[in-house]
Amino acid sequence: MRIFKGVFFMSLCLLFGVCQNSDSIHIDIDDFENQRNAWDMQSLSDYMLTLSFWYESDNVTIIVRDGVPEISTPSSWLTQIMFSTVPELYSYIEHLVENMKNEHKKGRYSSQSIRVRYNTEYHYPSELNWSRCIRSSTRAIDGDCAESEWHIVVTPLNH
Repeated sequence: MRIFKGVFFMSLCLLFGVCQNSDSIHIDIDDFENQRNAWDMQSLSDYMLTLSFWYESDNVTIIVRDGVPEISTPSSWLTQIMFSTVPELYSYIEHLVENMKNEHKKGRYSSQSIRVRYNTEYHYPSELNWSRCIRSSTRAIDGDCAESEWHIVVTPLNH
């Protein structure tokens, strides 16, 4: 009888989709390749890239000329961070997604998610949200999570 109950409840769970997998990964990068191709086709090489973060009061501003980052505020951004241009931002997002998939296979995180939204005029990532929760272990508390929310604005510059 106990086996029948277990099979019955598992069938209901699968049938109605109410079972929750504690090892979840959610990737919502929408139309990533088409947006990147649309950005590339514009050949926009002179712009100001502004980043704001939910955890920082100061924005990061980067001036890009001929596709090369020239100036940033703070100045340390150009040497310490993985991206300073929109193509590098696209590559950074790609890296985050691949890293999440690899970590999901390893089972290190109990949940991970990434969400990207795009500017409809210039086709750059305008919003990036990601989160990770570490699996319970001797070194981490179950539910020890990290999350980040970035807002990005690109302003074309005139020559």
